[in-house]
Amino acid sequence: YYTKIFIVSAERIRQRGYVTLFTYVTTTTKGVYAAIAKRVPRQYRPQVYLFLHMCFCATTALFSWLCWHSFWTHTLPLYAMGAVSLWHGASYYFEVFAKRYLAELTKSSSGDKKVK
Repeated sequence: YYTKIFIVSAERIRQRGYVTLFTYVTTTTKGVYAAIAKRVPRQYRPQVYLFLHMCFCATTALFSWLCWHSFWTHTLPLYAMGAVSLWHGASYYFEVFAKRYLAELTKSSSGDKKVK
């Protein structure tokens, strides 16, 4: 990846204005990498980016391995995702129906005033 993005295709990427994950991460102001990149000299940023990317991949691979070998490590995140999905879905419907109900009440109360 390093050879392809930073050596072989670097000029083409710059000329055509392609956005790679590296360019996206280095141009954003939020996030872990942005906080670290500000402290690293520009010539070392690709290596630091690849190191952080490797750490992230290793961490997620470790979590996947734990989920594969442990029933509860696998099940608890599924329950958590299900609970969060239910919460967001219920919140959305409550908000939408509350707005519709309020609009209906407002509409009916303005209609009552016109009749009198």
